[in-house]
Amino acid sequence: MQLTGLDARVGIRAMLFLVRASNEYNQVPLFYATDAPAAEFIPKVYGLDVHDIMTKFEGYSIAGGTLAGMATSYREKVLAAKKEISNKLNIQLREYNPQLCYSLLYLRFQTTR
Repeated sequence: MQLTGLDARVGIRAMLFLVRASNEYNQVPLFYATDAPAAEFIPKVYGLDVHDIMTKFEGYSIAGGTLAGMATSYREKVLAAKKEISNKLNIQLREYNPQLCYSLLYLRFQTTR
């Protein structure tokens, strides 16, 4: 790559973050650094995982560059996970004792729209 050549010729280091901006393509986030010290900069200086940054950057890009869009996606994921857990619990309880009728009650469980 020419970025690696820049580092070798003139001492320029670079980091490149590549993420998709829509769900139309199935592309994993990519990170490229010109050398090991450049790749270690974010974890060493900021104490952050590059993979975590890439995942958040991808979510931000797919949400249209808004934090509100990411929050909506997260809320929908949480609600879907709670619904799936509730359904699995109901199925297992019915298998354990089919004669009884069970219902789950969430305390202080609210959805805002």
